[in-house]
Amino acid sequence: MSRVYFHSADHHAELSGSERAYAGNLNSEMALSVLTDFRARERYERLVPPDHYLRGNAIKDESWMNSFLTWWKVGMDSHEFDFDGYRITPWQVILNTAIVMGSSAIELLARIHATCEIHGYVEGPHREWLADIIEEGRANRVLRPRQGWNEVEALLREADDSPVVMSYSVSDGFPNAGIAKAAGLWSPGPDHEGHYTAEQEAEQRLHHEERAERERKGNSRSVFSSWPYNGPTEGEYWWDGDEWYDIDPKEQWAMGVEAIRQTPGIDLTPDIWGERFFSNPDQEGRHWSIFDVQEWLNGEST
Repeated sequence: MSRVYFHSADHHAELSGSERAYAGNLNSEMALSVLTDFRARERYERLVPPDHYLRGNAIKDESWMNSFLTWWKVGMDSHEFDFDGYRITPWQVILNTAIVMGSSAIELLARIHATCEIHGYVEGPHREWLADIIEEGRANRVLRPRQGWNEVEALLREADDSPVVMSYSVSDGFPNAGIAKAAGLWSPGPDHEGHYTAEQEAEQRLHHEERAERERKGNSRSVFSSWPYNGPTEGEYWWDGDEWYDIDPKEQWAMGVEAIRQTPGIDLTPDIWGERFFSNPDQEGRHWSIFDVQEWLNGEST
């Protein structure tokens, strides 16, 4: 089972991945409960991008609405739709709705769901504050028992002199070479980066075709034989993080922390609680919840 990890400088606590799934479903259900009149398909087609498979789909209205709701629940940032002159995603709307509607514990669930893969974090002086939110959420049963919240709360209360950082078990751990490299804090040696040659591309294409041919001849149920080649191409940059593992863990941690501090919008602090919403840089600081979407669908000003 997947896990959300909360890392301190020397150890970590684990939150069950099912709690993240619960967070995503809770956020989605809260938002979609506001929408009304699901019989009016044309009403909600306005929220579908022109290139989306639901646009102009000939399936029956009831099945279309079920597919529409599923997309809003699980689509994340996969498609943007036109809204009041801007391009926004269901993901942003659902997260912002949780912040508008929810308690501090529900907002925490939304922010964990949104930032655990990109290493959301809380600075040392705010660890106690975040632990208090978890304690209240556990007492109110918003944060479910036997999911690991007690261990996360205990880790937060241990100290206040260093941050606690999240990672997700099916994506990059923390700290990692990728964020240190992206922040300009570390780079691989000359034997650990380069560009693919034409010969390397040809070799990979040959492997792809050979595997596809084997599966076609063997009547395999795998769909690999129908996939186009998506391997490396000539001139494409590559690198590996082998040398990263030779660095002292304390130095890795320091670089990781410095890297995430360069990423805006992923820190958890009391100053932004209930105030910082999810939006794109080109949205000029504007943000929208499902209530704004509902008003827009009703023809009212946002």
